[in-house]
Amino acid sequence: MIWRKQLIVFVLLAMVLGVTSANPVEYGKDIDGADVGILVNIDTIRVKDFVEGEWPVYEPTGQFFFLIYVDGSLVGQVPSIPAELEIDVEYAVNWSLTVNVPDDRHTTVRLELYAKNASGANELLDINGQNNSKNPAGYYLEIEYYLGNIGRVLTGRSDGSDDGNRGLQDDKDAVVDYTITTVHINNPPTISITYPTNGTTLNGPVTVRGNANDDDAVHKVEVKIDDGTWETAEGTMEWQYLWDTTQVDDGSHTVHARSYDGCNYSAVATVYIIVDSQQPALVITLGTSNIAPFKENTNRTIPITIFCYGLSVKNVSLQILEDKNLTITAASPNMDLIPGDEKTYLLGIAVPSLNEKVMAGSHEIIVRAVGNGGVLSNEEYITIVIHKGGDSTPGFELIFIIFAIATILLIKRIRLK
Repeated sequence: MIWRKQLIVFVLLAMVLGVTSANPVEYGKDIDGADVGILVNIDTIRVKDFVEGEWPVYEPTGQFFFLIYVDGSLVGQVPSIPAELEIDVEYAVNWSLTVNVPDDRHTTVRLELYAKNASGANELLDINGQNNSKNPAGYYLEIEYYLGNIGRVLTGRSDGSDDGNRGLQDDKDAVVDYTITTVHINNPPTISITYPTNGTTLNGPVTVRGNANDDDAVHKVEVKIDDGTWETAEGTMEWQYLWDTTQVDDGSHTVHARSYDGCNYSAVATVYIIVDSQQPALVITLGTSNIAPFKENTNRTIPITIFCYGLSVKNVSLQILEDKNLTITAASPNMDLIPGDEKTYLLGIAVPSLNEKVMAGSHEIIVRAVGNGGVLSNEEYITIVIHKGGDSTPGFELIFIIFAIATILLIKRIRLK
């Protein structure tokens, strides 16, 4: 009986812990799954004391700005250009700054309010009503902030005149209202061009390829040639763009690419290439719009179309760059091509019995054409789908049997009525 009681206690404890860990408002849950930051907003400001002039003549306005520090490091100035404000007038300013911070729950925000005088010097004003020290720590405001979940908000008000300093000990005081909010940081996506590389000489149609990435999702990739317009590429994380180099003059050109996550564009990736229409060029494409799935222990051929541009190329064959442990062989002899040729090359693909190296599913093989003189084509990525030998779609006989059974059941139901 004792072990049963222990088991009951254990189950109850597990249930409690389970409920706690499944709570959708658990602190830190959003932090673990997203890059977070804080939005620091200066809501209102009122400078109480004159900052320019000599008694009894003072300037009725001044130029003011905040320096914002996070965990001891200066992260920015708001506003970027000091604002001219009247003395002893409260302003709703909404000066804000978003900062990416470590996801370790706690951070320290420091606000320093400055007045810029006529000579260009900056004077620190007192917005700390809890410290009457005459050193900077008695002037600036430090706020300990707990990140919590995305959307957590902390508001506060601080009045430098609350420190009790009066008369000759009085400081140039101001009052500030602030808001700090935990926010999701949307980092820009990234982009890279994997082909062509810098310095490549091209001719004829070229498939520009690359990769893109984002914390959430890449919505699109765009490519631009030289100073042309941005055009949408095919794909996102792995993308490609067909460029016909015969539409541009021979010489140096630039290929630009950028990605977009629905909010931000990436930095632009650029490669510098040379177009030479007098150079031989080979371009290959898959010679069919659809490759039927392979079953294990089967083999057949697929067509690859090879185009030749510029000059003649001899002894052209296909080179396998990635075979995914399939047996891939040439089913056509090497060929000599002249400019304008469009020839079909057959590639034999044999699928073995499924094993640890070759499993059911999609496999991407990579091929390219090669010819004498080191002439290389683009790389073509070919997706091969492999099924287990017994996998098949329902045949006519099975469909007929299912239909017959359904009909019999329907007749019996009618008779029972």
